[in-house]
Amino acid sequence: MPEGPQPVALLLAWLVPGLGHWYLGMRRRAWRIALGVLAMFAGGLLVGGIDAVDSTLFYKRMLSSSTPPERVDGDMVWFLGAMFTGPVAFGVDLAHQYRFKVVEDTMTAQGVVRVRRGAMPYEIRDARTGKAIEVRDKATGAPIEFLDPVTGVTRLATSADRPPNIQALGRVREIGTLLCTIAGMLNLIAMIDAGWGRRRSYDPDRGQSRAGGAT
Repeated sequence: MPEGPQPVALLLAWLVPGLGHWYLGMRRRAWRIALGVLAMFAGGLLVGGIDAVDSTLFYKRMLSSSTPPERVDGDMVWFLGAMFTGPVAFGVDLAHQYRFKVVEDTMTAQGVVRVRRGAMPYEIRDARTGKAIEVRDKATGAPIEFLDPVTGVTRLATSADRPPNIQALGRVREIGTLLCTIAGMLNLIAMIDAGWGRRRSYDPDRGQSRAGGAT
């Protein structure tokens, strides 16, 4: 029977999938959990790209719109599941928000609102400010002149001027998001199992004591 709650094992299971079971002495189970959860999370990123992990609750209409910003549901609900994968999910989301999205200042009735959004195919990202810079014509996709944020010189866009991230197609992105969320839910089950388990002197999955004797 369980000896009672194991808060240390519960925390370790969230920090690194499988680490809670390792702490309890179930080494083989720990490896299986780690490989299963992290492989599914990585698979979601490979399928849906970094957009598969996004804690944004709302997106807003572009600055060029003359109407107030339009609030549209984001992916925060799915992130609430993926976050149980541990710090790795927060790390990926942090990189997504501050390395792959662009910043845009939108004027509203309440004042200027700063919004982070995915870059458009005709934009690049200023690495210093995070703001979007148009480098191609919206309608034709033809290169246009722009002020290079690195050199400070006006030049014509080339094929190397691309957005920091190109979003996957709708269904592909949804599948990637789903895989990352399922990975988090699987680790939540592992966290509960570790949090209400008990420490062992031998690995029950191996069937041998740590000293090498048979059980």
